[in-house]
Amino acid sequence: MHLKTVVYTLFIGAFIFLSSCNRDNLEATVPGYLVIDTFNVNYSEANRTGRGLINISDAWVYVNDDIQGVFELPAKIPLTDVGEGQTITIGPGIKVNGIAATRDEYQFYQRAVFQDIDITADSVFKLTPTVDYYSTTEFPLLENFESSILAFDSIPGYGDVTIDRVRLDENDPYLERYVGYIRLNSSEPDVKIISQYYTLPGSGSPVYFEIDYRCNARYVIGLAIQPTSGSAYDYPIMTVNPTNNNGSSEPAWNKIYLDLTDQVSFADEDALYFGITITATHTTSLDSSYFYFDNMKLVHS
Repeated sequence: MHLKTVVYTLFIGAFIFLSSCNRDNLEATVPGYLVIDTFNVNYSEANRTGRGLINISDAWVYVNDDIQGVFELPAKIPLTDVGEGQTITIGPGIKVNGIAATRDEYQFYQRAVFQDIDITADSVFKLTPTVDYYSTTEFPLLENFESSILAFDSIPGYGDVTIDRVRLDENDPYLERYVGYIRLNSSEPDVKIISQYYTLPGSGSPVYFEIDYRCNARYVIGLAIQPTSGSAYDYPIMTVNPTNNNGSSEPAWNKIYLDLTDQVSFADEDALYFGITITATHTTSLDSSYFYFDNMKLVHS
C-alpha cells in the first residue's frame, strides 16, 4: 500500500475513533441538576447546643465522596455522575468572620447525607439538607439570655452601661424569648462587657465564637486572656458593622461565625483561661446606638 494511502487510512480511522469518543463523552456528561435553596440546623439537643440563627452561605457537594464543587446558595448544581443509587453528601459552608472572601466548610456541623439517590440526565431535583452539631462539640460559653443569670458583666471604667435581658416582641424559634440588649447615647456613650473565663484548647485546635446580633452601630468583639501570671488583658479581634435593614425600619438579625483558632493557639502557652469582650461607643450622628445579642457561643471539639 502506498505510504500516502496508509497515512490517510490511519488519519480517517483516528478521526472516526475520536469522533465516536467525543460523542460518547458528550452523551455521558449530560448532567442532572440538584437544587439547594437553604440549610436547616437541628436543635433537638438545645439544652446542650443552644439554638441560633442559620447563616450557611454555601453548599459543599460530594457524590460518592467525590467533590463536585462549592456553590453559593441558592444554587442549581450540575451533577455528571448520572446513575441509580448514588450517595450525595452536602457540607455546610460559611463566610468565616462574616467575610465573603474567606469561606470554609463549618467543621462543627455534620454533613448531610442522602443515600440511594437516582441522578438522571437533564433532570432537576431538590434537597434541603439538615445538619447537626457533632456530638463531640463542646460549648463552654452558651449564653441565650433565657436565664436571668448572665454570663456577661460590665467592666469597671467604661461607664455604668451593662447588658440587659429583654423579651422579644416577635416570635422567632431560633431566638426564643429573650435576648441581650445594650443602649448608648450622648450621656452614656461607652460600654465594655466581658464573659466569664473558660478553658480552651490550643495547638491549632479549632475554636469559634458564634453570635446572633442586630445593631445600628459598630461594636468590637475581643478575646480576653488570663495569663499564668499577671493581670488579664484583651485585644480586639473584629469590628462588626451595623446590620442591614433590608427595607425595614429596623435592622435585621445577622449571624457571624468568628474564627479564634489562631489567637487562642498563639496565646496558649501563656494563658490559663479565655473570655469574650464586647466594646462599643455611641455613634454621635444617631439619637441612640443600640445592640441586640443572642446565642453567644464559644465552640470547640
